[in-house]
Amino acid sequence: MSVAERERPLGRGTTYLLVAGDVLAIVLFVVLGFRSHHIQVHYLANLIRVATPLLAGWFIVSVFTGAYRPTAVLGEFMKRSALTWIGGILLGLLIRGLVLREGFIFTFMLVTLAVTGVLLLGWRLVYFLIISGRSPSR
Repeated sequence: MSVAERERPLGRGTTYLLVAGDVLAIVLFVVLGFRSHHIQVHYLANLIRVATPLLAGWFIVSVFTGAYRPTAVLGEFMKRSALTWIGGILLGLLIRGLVLREGFIFTFMLVTLAVTGVLLLGWRLVYFLIISGRSPSR
């Protein structure tokens, strides 16, 4: 596969779709956390307060990992996605701890990484397969 084929642009609309899906995956993680902890007070304000640091971490790291750079190679796309997930969520947790002045809880970090990993990497795999017109075995 040539460089031109591997780095073919997917179009602005598909990039917007990918960004929207990433945001929804992170917001879904926060909503699931709220439901599991029975948080109902000031729901929207808390949703914004908790999701914003994670989204900031994700998008800051995505600039350095090339998470939104087009590629036709599944392995490259998922590698960038995984690097963005690990770095972005960890940075988001750091930002959350500093801004909200909340302590570090190791099990919360593990749960956050596990659940966001399933949501973000699962979403991004489905996105790539649909946009590229491939089946998982190709």
